[in-house]
Amino acid sequence: MIFAGGKGERLSYYTESIPKPMIELDGIPIIIRLMNYCSRFGVDEFIILGGYKCNYIKKYFWELANLEHDITLELSESKNKYLIDDRQRSSLLSKEVKKIRIIDCGVHDENCTAQDLLLAKNYIVDDEDFLILYGDTLADVNIQELKKFHKKNNSHLTISVNHLKEKNGTIEIGENSSIKSFLEKGIDYNKFVNIGFMLCDSSILHYIEHSKHKSLEPQTISGLINNKKNINAFFHNGYYQAFDTLKDIKNFDGRFL
Repeated sequence: MIFAGGKGERLSYYTESIPKPMIELDGIPIIIRLMNYCSRFGVDEFIILGGYKCNYIKKYFWELANLEHDITLELSESKNKYLIDDRQRSSLLSKEVKKIRIIDCGVHDENCTAQDLLLAKNYIVDDEDFLILYGDTLADVNIQELKKFHKKNNSHLTISVNHLKEKNGTIEIGENSSIKSFLEKGIDYNKFVNIGFMLCDSSILHYIEHSKHKSLEPQTISGLINNKKNINAFFHNGYYQAFDTLKDIKNFDGRFL
């Protein structure tokens, strides 16, 4: 399950014309890089939860699936045929990806990620875990290890986390507005951030349905914690990057294939 409905206000240079997950990194959209990575671990079916400019995503994947084949047109007065050649050309998308479903969740003025998940409820098998991803975030999380951790801890929800990257220096202020200390921006080893790659028990969808929470975070996750559900953090110390600014796009170094 990939959240791909946000506009990305801080990236309006790109998102005036395309949805944020479709921004290209060295010629390949973020969402394609994400799907290709997950396919290495046997993840071969994806549900994309679109919103802002969802038709762009639909058109992109339709063309990716159809226009990379040779075609034959048989024209006659009585009947026309459109045939797709079995010979497939190279594609940006991994051949391990077998099925992609795109759901238009609409454009919201508020965070409605939990309700967006419910729109995919009929496509999730009961008692089966599923992966939740952010379409604008890449990370080299070991999905096999994530699954083992999730099962070992009998989790309802496992969230992959990494150390918080402070984007600004931190100032500690004392009495009379005097500055006591100044810390350069960097990594805060006492705080963690959700980097997506969440493994979810299908029962969570029933909880959302009954609770009527709109957002996954913070509403649903906080509600699950308050209801004593088994929510665990999977610590990931490797690469991750949320592409929120032009600087993030320009600094992409290509390491995430």
